[in-house]
Amino acid sequence: MAHSLCGQCYFQGFCRRLTSRAVTRRELTPVFLRNVRAHMRGKHLKPGQWKSYLLKAYQDYPGRIVDKDGNELDLDTSVFDGANVRTWFRDMTRELTAGVTPRVRKESRKRLMVAASILKALDPVAAILWGSVVANDEAGGPVSPSPVRTSDECPYRHFAIIA
Repeated sequence: MAHSLCGQCYFQGFCRRLTSRAVTRRELTPVFLRNVRAHMRGKHLKPGQWKSYLLKAYQDYPGRIVDKDGNELDLDTSVFDGANVRTWFRDMTRELTAGVTPRVRKESRKRLMVAASILKALDPVAAILWGSVVANDEAGGPVSPSPVRTSDECPYRHFAIIA
């Protein structure tokens, strides 16, 4: 998960312009859960690989994960230290059958919020529509967001989103 930094940010070790908002408890709707699970399934990782993948991704992320007010957060990755974390990842990557409404148990809410925040930071374009219901989407599959306007792009070419 190598990320390039411009000369200005290289000496800081992170990019001040690259930020991602952390997932909040309020976002954990059934539609959001279904989208996050589909995104995780699309990674094609085994349950035993998820913990190291997320920890390494968070460690190597060149930006900042912030709260709704823009304050930088330190995500509590100790939520992945439980004995049954592999089982949790296995269950999170299983496909849901039609008509099933996903839910999050109180005990795993924090773990889901941390995992989804890291995934959202890594792939912000895919995460734009997590939790949104797209009109006339009868297939219910992953959706592609609209192209990013030039004014939304990072001035540093390697962080610009190519539409």
